[in-house]
Amino acid sequence: MTNNVLETSRKKSIWFYVVVTLLLVHYWALFDQALAGLRIGTADDISSGIVLGALCWWYIWKQLGRRPLVGSLVGICFYLLLLFIAILIQRMFITA
Repeated sequence: MTNNVLETSRKKSIWFYVVVTLLLVHYWALFDQALAGLRIGTADDISSGIVLGALCWWYIWKQLGRRPLVGSLVGICFYLLLLFIAILIQRMFITA
């Protein structure tokens, strides 16, 4: 009986993989825009990235059995770090 409970708790739902894929595509789009020379760092980009990152990381950390609020904060900080790196890449290599 306990073995079945452990096996079912380890299974990830399909939504876990959908959320992770969505998050990776969003991060890739950020760097794709930076390398293409498009304008990044607008208010729409920042707000949508923060909301999407917070929600996705909240769900990921909840599925991993951790505190979801900490996951949201990690998602926000991680997105802002990636945004900063993308802006640096754009300024150093594209506009040089």
